[in-house]
Amino acid sequence: MTRQTLIKKLHGKMALQGMAVLLISMLPFYVNAQGLRTAGKQETATCQLSVVTSELKTPQTNKSKAVKSKAIAKTSVKRYAPTLNQLGYFEQVSNIQPLQNIPIEIAYPNGRPGDRVIVAVADGGTLDNKEKAKMLQLDIQKKLAFNFQAASDPGIYRIFLRKGKDTKVIRLWVGPEPLPVKN
Repeated sequence: MTRQTLIKKLHGKMALQGMAVLLISMLPFYVNAQGLRTAGKQETATCQLSVVTSELKTPQTNKSKAVKSKAIAKTSVKRYAPTLNQLGYFEQVSNIQPLQNIPIEIAYPNGRPGDRVIVAVADGGTLDNKEKAKMLQLDIQKKLAFNFQAASDPGIYRIFLRKGKDTKVIRLWVGPEPLPVKN
């Protein structure tokens, strides 16, 4: 089965079973007639995601006065718009909490409403409804949105976006980022 036949089959049946087959079809490169590995036509895309963090602060107590105080929950939302490099990888977003749910919005400014995009997780975590892969369509604003929930293990989590022959990769780092190794 050729790569094109596989992609058509996935688009036609929307059967997103068999992650190994899906990931092979999602490679951002193809081999030309001379056998050289070259990047496919790159499509413009933007990514936006929001990371909500909650912190529980307990006020310091004064030992001379018996003062009862309650813990205060502080919630903050940090929005990211990672840039896309020439190989189709978005900048890595770090310090995601284990099991955190992250809303992600992707825009394809040169796309058409109704264009199909395959979204698949590669390193763990799940999409909406505990799915590992799903097919979405661009809306009237040429955007699509989905939620990603990280797993409990720290490390890199990649989300592949496949639109036609074009592949983009969102990279999220769960947990504190490791310190660089000194040589």
